[in-house]
Amino acid sequence: MVYNAAFSFKINHKILSKLVTIGSFDGQHSSLACATVGGKVFIHTPGGFRRNGSEGISAGESSSDTNVLNINQTIKCITAGKFDPSSDRDYLFVGTQTHLQVYDVYNNADVLFHQVKAKLCLAQVSQ
Repeated sequence: MVYNAAFSFKINHKILSKLVTIGSFDGQHSSLACATVGGKVFIHTPGGFRRNGSEGISAGESSSDTNVLNINQTIKCITAGKFDPSSDRDYLFVGTQTHLQVYDVYNNADVLFHQVKAKLCLAQVSQ
């Protein structure tokens, strides 16, 4: 069976091995989130993000399909999953050696920033 690419794009960042996840940060469209060197998270949403009034970010027309979050620490794990059981949206979970950060991509806001005593090396979210 031969697979054809649905889309392609150039990433101008070096992506760290095994630190990639896919999430539905607006509850409707899939986004690719990758940890990069320099403590950053690269988020690609085909079609881009746009502000929809006070309702936050939604996928749609935009001049850019990418957002970059600056974590400022070496990223050890990254995943996307539900944080609020009443919401359809995914949240971004980013682990460093000293902190776990939960980020609401839709509202562009930190939800949780928690210091951990042991080094994080894996993050898993389940219901």
